[in-house]
Amino acid sequence: MNRRTVFYSLLGLGMALFLGLLTANSWLRYSEEFRVQRQAAADAQVVREGLADLAALAAPIRSGSATWLAKGLRNPEAMVCCSRDYPIGTQLVVEANGTALELRVVSWGPEPWTGHDLDLSRGAFRKFKPLHHGIVDVTWQEVRR
Repeated sequence: MNRRTVFYSLLGLGMALFLGLLTANSWLRYSEEFRVQRQAAADAQVVREGLADLAALAAPIRSGSATWLAKGLRNPEAMVCCSRDYPIGTQLVVEANGTALELRVVSWGPEPWTGHDLDLSRGAFRKFKPLHHGIVDVTWQEVRR
């Protein structure tokens, strides 16, 4: 064999090795990307299942109107309310006009004929609107712990 033949043979072998490594590297990179995508899909499924579980645990958000009362409350400025739909001691998050308060149900009310859904203590109502308005539109949700 002459020098030229040896040179081209080695060059060909070098190119074959280089292309082989390039192909192997591409395959490794592809398999790593595939593994990462598969893991991300599995993580997303876990998150979706977790959100479904949380949605099942979350209480529905309700809306309606609320009035205020001070008569019959030991402390009219306390953050409490009265409800026909929730037992005494239940915690509710009540929101109106961009303000949210966590209130505790302390009594039954308001009377059904009033058409209102909650009676708020004077202190709680004041956080939403001045007392002379008398009625405020609210949304509320039971706090489940």
